[in-house]
Amino acid sequence: MAPDRQRLALVTGAAGGIGRGVCAMLLGRGYRVVAVDLSAEGLARVVTELGPDIIPVVSDARDRAQVDALTARIRDEWADELEVLVCNAGIIAPSPVAEADPEILRTQLDVMLATPIQLIRAAVPAMVARGSGHVLCT
Repeated sequence: MAPDRQRLALVTGAAGGIGRGVCAMLLGRGYRVVAVDLSAEGLARVVTELGPDIIPVVSDARDRAQVDALTARIRDEWADELEVLVCNAGIIAPSPVAEADPEILRTQLDVMLATPIQLIRAAVPAMVARGSGHVLCT
């Protein structure tokens, strides 16, 4: 990382309560934050509340094409300066597994397992090459 560049973090599920709180904490520690959420309106509120060091990115973790596009941006735009990846996006549809709709279960697995794995695979190689970086999955 060049000494004149501000540190960068990426947070998914950034417009929700936990995600917004994580964004605020990272800003307080001197990071610029790529705030990712499926809600453009929610991201606009986060930018308004937290300020100009938020980079809003609309991406729906249920949509493979959108996740692929986010993954490409991590590799192509942010990998060299990305120091923190927080995979916080989630979806829960409570029901007994025996009664759950298989499509809802697949969606939960995509959002809370497959998407984080894909984002980690995009971010971690540059972190390893640099010898520093952090990944947190909530």
